[in-house]
Formats: sequence, C-alpha cells, structure tokens
Amino acid sequence: MNLSFFDFFANVIHSPALITTVILTLGVIFVNGWTDAPNAITSCVCSNTLSMKKAVFLAAVCNFLGTVLMTYINSSVAYNIFSCADFSGSDNGRTALSCALVSVIILAVGAWIMGIPTSESHAIICSLIGSAVACGAKIHTRVIIFTFFGLILSVSGGFIAGYFIYRSMRYKNYSQKRLRHLQILGATLMSFMHGAQDGQKFISIFLVAISLSVKGAGFDIPVWAALLCSSAMALGTALGGKRIIFNIGRKMTNLDLKQGVSADIAGSISLFMSTCLGMPVSTTHAKTSAIMGCGYADSSLDWHTARKLLYAWVITFPACFIMGYIFTAISI
Repeated sequence: MNLSFFDFFANVIHSPALITTVILTLGVIFVNGWTDAPNAITSCVCSNTLSMKKAVFLAAVCNFLGTVLMTYINSSVAYNIFSCADFSGSDNGRTALSCALVSVIILAVGAWIMGIPTSESHAIICSLIGSAVACGAKIHTRVIIFTFFGLILSVSGGFIAGYFIYRSMRYKNYSQKRLRHLQILGATLMSFMHGAQDGQKFISIFLVAISLSVKGAGFDIPVWAALLCSSAMALGTALGGKRIIFNIGRKMTNLDLKQGVSADIAGSISLFMSTCLGMPVSTTHAKTSAIMGCGYADSSLDWHTARKLLYAWVITFPACFIMGYIFTAISI
C-alpha cells in the first residue's frame, strides 16, 4: 500500500506513538544533515568554488533526486534497512524503534560538538539491532553481513580510488575554470549518491514507523516521503554543516582543487558500487576515506586527525548497540 500524504497525516493526528516516532525520525535525518550530508559539498566549499548557501542548495536538490531515482532503479539498500529487524512481532516494537532513534541522535549530536563526522548509517543499524535484542524482535543477519562487507568496500575503495585518481591528475595542467566545473560535477555526483544511500536508509526507518501504526502499510516509498526527508537533511546541513566541513576540509588535509575533484569522484564511485550491490554503507566513510587517499598521495594527510576519525567510526558500533539495548530495556 503506497500511503498518500493525506492518509499519513490523518494517521499521525490520531496516533501519539506515530507522532513521536515521526519526530524522532526527522530528528535523525536533521542531524544527518549536520554530520553526513556536508561531506558531499566539503570540497566545493573549502576551495571557494561555491558559497555555503549555493552548495547546500545543490546538495538538497541532488539528495532528493538521488533518493527518488535510485528508489525506482534499485531500492535494495532501502529494503535491507527496512528488513533489518522485525519489530512488528514484538509488543514493544514502537518503543524499541524510538529508543534506537534516540541513540542515533545522541551519537550524532556528540559527534557534531566534537566536529567529527560519524556514520548515521551504521549508527541506525547498530541501534536497531540493540533495540531488537532488548525487545526480542527478530534480526536478519543478512543485513549485518551486507553492512560488514559494505564497510570494507566503501573505506578501502574510497581510499584507493582517491589515491590513484589524484595521482593521475596531480601533475596535469588544468585551467582553474575547468577544475571548478569538474568540482561542481563531483559535488553533484556525491550529493546524488548521498541521497541514493542515506536518503533510502532514513526513508526506510520512516516506513518502519508507519508500518507499526498503519494497518496494511509496507515497503512502498512515496515521493512525498523523499521530499520531506531530503528537506530535513538540507536544513541540518544549512544550520550545522559548516563545522564538519571545516574539520574535514581544513584540518585533516588542506584540500586543493585537484584533491577536491579526485575525492568527489572517488567517493561517488565507491558509493555507486555499494548501492548497486544493495550494501548499506556510509557516505561519510566513502568520502572521508577518499580525502585520506588524496592526502596520502602527496603526503599532506594529518594522521592525528585521521586517527581521531577512525576511532570515532569504530566506537560507533558498540556505542549505538549498547545505547539502543539499554534505552529499550529501561523503557519496556
């Protein structure tokens, strides 16, 4: 059943539990705009190719297009997240889902305060699993396996692609105008793939919330949901994305135009491969690893900042699982 916006609104009015879950879901998407979406436009902003305002607008449009188009081309990423845990078989499914979302928000806000881009993608998966274990919901191990292989593919693929693409471009003479055009193209591709990956993930959580409250609702992605989610993400990027952009684009390695183009192309390739394979991966990991690869190619990589990011990525998994489990166990 493809739920219309008016039917959805009518159900929200009559369901306090659905209101809570929807607000939390939009909250997670909003903080994703803080910590994840900025990675797609970091290169353009740090090199002054686009202003923050124009870059956010570009990200918003491409996130929406990526979410909508990839939904019809290949929605396997969305389906994998949707089927990660079956909360419908638990009497406390709504509570568990809400606790998982709270866990993601706490992690994302903490990471934003420290200026560290974390993966809300992995955070939501680990939080869902933790909450599912606490309430006795069924967990599909296939999604966990896909996530593990996706992590390896996105990080190694982004780093290797960034390294070799930048090395191939480093000593070639390009006009500044051509490089800036290529950089805008790269940011467009990254934003599109961010929507294709993260947009699908968070819409899936949206659909899980609806399925627990609306009889007959299932895995059908309406266009209005894509628009709503991409708008919330763009708002988060506009209000808090600058902090992450500065930390990645200035501190870890001082991106020049060629590095920016190389990182965007490399990150897009990594995300495209993962999305076609249906693997839920992190756009943060893909893009940041690509930037690391570019920095490593000319020895400009700040290993201190890079290690901090790697530690944050590793901590995400147990931290979100534990929070999801504890919050759910306390609430039910």
